[in-house]
Amino acid sequence: MDYVSMNALTLTDFGAVIAAGRNYQRTYSEDNGLTSNEYHRMGLHMMAIDTAANIKWVRNVRRNDVQKNDDGLLRTSLIYRNGKTLLIKSESPKYPSTYDIAKEAKEYKVDSKGNIVMYCIGNDGEVEKLTLLGKSPYKLLTVGEGVDGRLLIMTANGKRTRQTKLKIEN
Repeated sequence: MDYVSMNALTLTDFGAVIAAGRNYQRTYSEDNGLTSNEYHRMGLHMMAIDTAANIKWVRNVRRNDVQKNDDGLLRTSLIYRNGKTLLIKSESPKYPSTYDIAKEAKEYKVDSKGNIVMYCIGNDGEVEKLTLLGKSPYKLLTVGEGVDGRLLIMTANGKRTRQTKLKIEN
């Protein structure tokens, strides 16, 4: 399919989870010869695959994100912990506070305030959504695992970055 590429991957107890979406770039040319780029990320489709290459579950997440001049803050992170796949991403504060993909995704410009959210997907495919940081100018950079078992969430706002530690309990 045109413009579909992988956004994230994580290994699990049963195999792996892949997150893919429609990703494309638009280039605008001005009359004076200057060009500017706009990066778009549309939809996020997650698929759990076991070690025999069977599809275990498929889940979709709303996404209609735009960033000018760079695509560095359009990332998503997938981590597998305690039998759950954790998808962490920035999104529009207008999205519902629960997992609901029934309505059309509104455009979210990365320079505006947004939420940093975590979708928790169990091995059976059940989804929960948590807002980690609401209506904030900070955007997700990356997520890693600390030596103490906590998630290290790096966020950015312009030239400022910030690290948050998140303890995940069963």
